[in-house]
Amino acid sequence: MASTTDTHETADLRPTLRLEPILLRAEEAAAALAISERTLWELTQNGEIPCVAVGAGKERKSVRYRVDALRAWAAKNEGAKRNGQETP
Repeated sequence: MASTTDTHETADLRPTLRLEPILLRAEEAAAALAISERTLWELTQNGEIPCVAVGAGKERKSVRYRVDALRAWAAKNEGAKRNGQETP
């Protein structure tokens, strides 16, 4: 008995799994925070925004930023004061 359902069509109807990113490259993290990559690097060097070193041993030349850490930093700095005045 022949099936009336084409297997190929059935595969196209399956829900697509979309993964939310866990780590972002510096350019992506800076864009997400609406700051420059230079500012992101300064905040990283000051220890204000943590990063994850990628690679093994001395080859750990790349860094990534955890999405949840970026959200936490933004929430912590929401309504922060700059030069004694609240930022917009």
